[in-house]
Amino acid sequence: MARRQVFSVDQLLDGAQRAVALHGREVTLQQISEQCGAPMGSIYYRFASRDELLGELWLRAIGRWHQYLVRLIDDTPEPRAALLAVASAIPEYCRRFPDEAMAMTLWRQPDLATAGPVSLRARAAVVNDHIYTRIMALAGEVVPGAEFEQVVVVVMQLSYGLVRPLVGQAVPQWLDPVVVAAVDGALDVLKAGTKPGLPPVGTNRASVGGQGQGS
Repeated sequence: MARRQVFSVDQLLDGAQRAVALHGREVTLQQISEQCGAPMGSIYYRFASRDELLGELWLRAIGRWHQYLVRLIDDTPEPRAALLAVASAIPEYCRRFPDEAMAMTLWRQPDLATAGPVSLRARAAVVNDHIYTRIMALAGEVVPGAEFEQVVVVVMQLSYGLVRPLVGQAVPQWLDPVVVAAVDGALDVLKAGTKPGLPPVGTNRASVGGQGQGS
């Protein structure tokens, strides 16, 4: 009697990532099964539902992205250069790893943390903490007094907003210097806005050095 093949979590997530790249966020379990070469029973053995599978895929993709950023920060000792390197990494990463980038569009962190599968909510709630702590430490050197929301918008969301329409497509090289110039200029505006006697830029949440959740 033939021994039943056992599919690992990573094998199933790899297949799910390929299926998402082909079919988008409305991908079905049948399409994932075809990409994995695994029967539906093997998928349900590892994952309780489609949402849980795609949530696990999102968490893996975010984890890999954050590891990439941490290595980049570690290799860039000057704080402002490190912040700009983080910003420019967004189009570069989406270009180099388009399937991973697509996987990162499957969930918004607050949604997975509050309304996603119960088994994933605790991990989703803290998934951004480490990388945001690193980015806020850099920002404390570049724009002292800036608030959490300001730094996230300027360094991460501004860059991602320029790249997001192209995720899953060819990301042009000319976009990289545009992202860097936009973030570099925004850091100057933010720095000017945090000087004594000038109105603050952005919304109030937590000061540099604090922690919070991203979106």
